[in-house]
Amino acid sequence: MMKALRPATKKPFDAHLMMVHPERHLRGFVDAGADSITVHAEAAGGDLRTLLESIRRSGRRAGAALNPSTPVSVLHR
Repeated sequence: MMKALRPATKKPFDAHLMMVHPERHLRGFVDAGADSITVHAEAAGGDLRTLLESIRRSGRRAGAALNPSTPVSVLHR
């Protein structure tokens, strides 16, 4: 859907990946035209930093989301 809509607007698209193993799907969202990609810290398999760096290396902005029950301290690992 994002790939089909990308030519119709210059508005930024954020892909909020609410899935296990989001790293397996990054290339598809980059190729579809996502401007930023947000992943859940809980789904990053304990290596959120590497996942966010991978998103940045693709030229996209990277974001991390937390479920309400997840302590903010997971961002400091």
